[in-house]
Amino acid sequence: MNRKEVQAWFPLRDEELQSFEQAGLYDHPKAENGLMEYDDKDIKRLSLLVTLTQIGMNMEDIKTYIGYERCDIDQKSKKVLLLKKHRQALLEKLHDQQKCIDCLDMLLYDLQGCCCKR
Repeated sequence: MNRKEVQAWFPLRDEELQSFEQAGLYDHPKAENGLMEYDDKDIKRLSLLVTLTQIGMNMEDIKTYIGYERCDIDQKSKKVLLLKKHRQALLEKLHDQQKCIDCLDMLLYDLQGCCCKR
Protein backbone atom coordinates (compact mmCIF):
# COMPACT_ATOMS: atom_id res chain seq x y z
CA MET A 1 0.00 0.00 0.00
CA ASN A 2 1.41 3.41 -0.89
CA ARG A 3 1.16 6.74 0.95
CA LYS A 4 -1.96 7.98 -0.85
CA GLU A 5 -3.80 4.73 -0.12
CA VAL A 6 -2.79 4.95 3.53
CA GLN A 7 -4.02 8.54 3.74
CA ALA A 8 -7.37 7.41 2.39
CA TRP A 9 -7.64 5.19 5.50
CA PHE A 10 -6.15 7.49 8.10
CA PRO A 11 -6.65 11.22 8.74
CA LEU A 12 -2.98 12.13 8.33
CA ARG A 13 -1.24 14.98 6.60
CA ASP A 14 1.91 14.28 4.59
CA GLU A 15 4.04 15.89 7.33
CA GLU A 16 2.64 13.60 10.02
CA LEU A 17 3.16 10.46 7.97
CA GLN A 18 6.66 11.58 7.04
CA SER A 19 7.52 12.29 10.70
CA PHE A 20 6.55 8.71 11.62
CA GLU A 21 8.74 7.39 8.80
CA GLN A 22 11.70 9.62 9.71
CA ALA A 23 11.42 8.62 13.36
CA GLY A 24 12.00 5.01 12.33
CA LEU A 25 8.76 3.76 13.84
CA TYR A 26 8.36 0.99 11.25
CA ASP A 27 10.21 -2.31 11.28
CA HIS A 28 11.43 -2.33 7.68
CA PRO A 29 13.28 0.13 5.46
CA LYS A 30 11.75 2.13 2.64
CA ALA A 31 11.44 0.55 -0.79
CA GLU A 32 14.21 0.94 -3.39
CA ASN A 33 12.48 3.97 -4.89
CA GLY A 34 12.82 5.74 -1.51
CA LEU A 35 9.10 5.66 -0.82
CA MET A 36 7.44 3.77 1.98
CA GLU A 37 5.38 0.73 1.06
CA TYR A 38 3.03 -0.23 3.89
CA ASP A 39 2.15 -3.84 4.66
CA ASP A 40 -0.53 -5.14 7.06
CA LYS A 41 1.84 -4.90 10.03
CA ASP A 42 2.58 -1.26 9.15
CA ILE A 43 -1.13 -0.47 8.95
CA LYS A 44 -1.65 -1.93 12.42
CA ARG A 45 1.33 0.09 13.70
CA LEU A 46 0.02 3.21 11.98
CA SER A 47 -3.34 2.77 13.68
CA LEU A 48 -1.54 2.75 17.03
CA LEU A 49 0.55 5.78 16.05
CA VAL A 50 -2.56 7.72 15.07
CA THR A 51 -4.19 6.86 18.40
CA LEU A 52 -1.10 7.90 20.38
CA THR A 53 -0.95 11.15 18.40
CA GLN A 54 -4.66 11.87 18.89
CA ILE A 55 -4.30 11.58 22.66
CA GLY A 56 -1.55 14.19 22.49
CA MET A 57 1.48 12.02 23.15
CA ASN A 58 4.74 13.65 22.06
CA MET A 59 7.13 11.96 19.61
CA GLU A 60 9.63 11.03 22.33
CA ASP A 61 6.99 9.13 24.30
CA ILE A 62 5.63 7.57 21.10
CA LYS A 63 9.13 6.28 20.29
CA THR A 64 9.41 4.88 23.81
CA TYR A 65 6.04 3.15 23.52
CA ILE A 66 6.94 1.66 20.12
CA GLY A 67 10.26 0.52 21.59
CA TYR A 68 8.29 -1.45 24.18
CA GLU A 69 6.19 -2.91 21.36
CA ARG A 70 9.33 -4.10 19.56
CA CYS A 71 10.89 -5.70 22.61
CA ASP A 72 11.06 -9.50 22.68
CA ILE A 73 10.01 -9.68 26.32
CA ASP A 74 6.61 -8.54 27.57
CA GLN A 75 6.69 -4.83 28.35
CA LYS A 76 3.00 -4.48 29.18
CA SER A 77 3.67 -2.96 32.61
CA LYS A 78 5.97 -0.31 31.11
CA LYS A 79 3.40 0.55 28.44
CA VAL A 80 0.69 0.83 31.10
CA LEU A 81 2.92 3.07 33.21
CA LEU A 82 3.67 5.35 30.24
CA LEU A 83 -0.03 5.61 29.34
CA LYS A 84 -0.98 6.33 32.97
CA LYS A 85 1.67 9.06 33.11
CA HIS A 86 0.20 10.64 30.00
CA ARG A 87 -3.31 10.30 31.39
CA GLN A 88 -2.26 12.10 34.58
CA ALA A 89 -0.74 14.93 32.55
CA LEU A 90 -3.99 15.28 30.59
CA LEU A 91 -6.01 15.35 33.82
CA GLU A 92 -3.79 18.11 35.20
CA LYS A 93 -4.35 20.16 32.05
CA LEU A 94 -8.08 19.53 32.32
CA HIS A 95 -8.12 20.68 35.95
CA ASP A 96 -6.18 23.81 35.05
CA GLN A 97 -8.68 24.58 32.31
CA GLN A 98 -11.55 23.99 34.75
CA LYS A 99 -10.02 26.56 37.11
CA CYS A 100 -9.91 29.06 34.25
CA ILE A 101 -13.56 28.38 33.45
CA ASP A 102 -14.47 28.85 37.11
CA CYS A 103 -12.69 32.22 37.17
CA LEU A 104 -14.39 33.25 33.95
CA ASP A 105 -17.77 32.27 35.38
CA MET A 106 -17.05 34.33 38.49
CA LEU A 107 -16.21 37.38 36.36
CA LEU A 108 -19.38 36.91 34.33
CA TYR A 109 -21.43 36.58 37.51
CA ASP A 110 -19.88 39.78 38.91
CA LEU A 111 -20.71 41.62 35.68
CA GLN A 112 -24.13 40.22 35.01
CA GLY A 113 -25.40 39.18 38.44
CA CYS A 114 -27.25 35.98 38.99
CA CYS A 115 -28.99 34.89 35.81
CA CYS A 116 -30.98 32.11 37.47
CA LYS A 117 -34.77 32.23 37.20
CA ARG A 118 -36.68 31.23 40.30
